[in-house]
Amino acid sequence: MYPAKMSKFKKLHEALEQDGWSITKADPPSEGWWAFEIWILQSKWRPVGKLVYLTLKIHPMNATKRPPSESDVWDIGLTHEFPLSEPDNGIIYEKQSQKGLLKKWPDLFKEAITRASNMRGD
Repeated sequence: MYPAKMSKFKKLHEALEQDGWSITKADPPSEGWWAFEIWILQSKWRPVGKLVYLTLKIHPMNATKRPPSESDVWDIGLTHEFPLSEPDNGIIYEKQSQKGLLKKWPDLFKEAITRASNMRGD
């Protein structure tokens, strides 16, 4: 089940599970202003146990807003190692405007799922 405060990302969570990932939430690093959530994706498919880390990234302009909200998420990062600093690899979308973002989330989610699947084989 997806984290309760992540209702906006329910479809992403469910689609990742359908694509053979089990998902757990991890706390961002103490200096992790850039991370709203970090999800640990563990492959249920071959190679079983492969880990990928998905970071729901906060826009830098909202870095001081506490607590951040899911509306502050503007990007998704995917990495092979737990991100101790803001991931610059695997960034798949940067929103231009809130209006544009609302139209693009489904495409962003599809791209995140594709990239996670590709990382399974790396």
